[in-house]
Amino acid sequence: MSQNGHQIAPGHLGNLTDEQEAKLRQLWSFGFQVLEMYETESRIYEEKKARGEAVDPPKPAAAAASSSGGGGWGLFGKKKGPTELTHPKFPNSVKELQKLVPADEPDRDELVKLAIEALDVYTPETARSILIEAVKHEHPDTLALRFLRARKWNVLRAVLMLAKSVRWRVEDMKVDRVLMRQGEGHMFEQELHGAAGSRDKTFGKDFLNQMRWAKGFLHGTDRDGRPVNYIRAARHRASDQSVESLEKFTVYCIELARLSLQAPVEMG
Repeated sequence: MSQNGHQIAPGHLGNLTDEQEAKLRQLWSFGFQVLEMYETESRIYEEKKARGEAVDPPKPAAAAASSSGGGGWGLFGKKKGPTELTHPKFPNSVKELQKLVPADEPDRDELVKLAIEALDVYTPETARSILIEAVKHEHPDTLALRFLRARKWNVLRAVLMLAKSVRWRVEDMKVDRVLMRQGEGHMFEQELHGAAGSRDKTFGKDFLNQMRWAKGFLHGTDRDGRPVNYIRAARHRASDQSVESLEKFTVYCIELARLSLQAPVEMG
């Protein structure tokens, strides 16, 4: 199929089989059911608090680590004790989540644990806003299909991958609310006004030098309308910048390429 002169590959928005479209609907249905469950449980808990029938439990280790900037969420490579399939504030959430996930799903426990830990980090409102930020200017189905294809159309594994990706963007790399929002202007301010020898000054300089030396940059599109990212490997030396500034610069370039996409093109 084609749109605006571009061929749409199978499994992409605009060229889906009936089975693939059904999988896409299942993914969104699962996500909305989880959000609805969160909202119901949160409302019940707040009503109990208002009647004096409940008090906030101590903040768990995962949430404490996250709020202090250390990450949390043991499912994503952070060292953390095992998460029990229970929750002090939302005791019914475990049963409701288990109803949504088939008993024979290999990733069932991991998915349920992930959802339980999320209860301590995000409210339903923040979860919605974070998902919207991850979608950016793309069609929401385009984002969902990317994960469905990556997981060979297994809906629950695609949900798990999507949740991990969103968590990485928010907690680890802080892509939307820090890196892209502040951009190179913030890096320049750090380089210009940061204290001599400070981490911020050095980081800002390292980040911008990668731009100044044109180690990587976007320019034009190919014949299929995909933005082209040029990488000049010969100009890269590991000692020129910190690993963190290299990672941030790489993600920054990728996100800029993503922002330049025009439907139906989905990748650079």
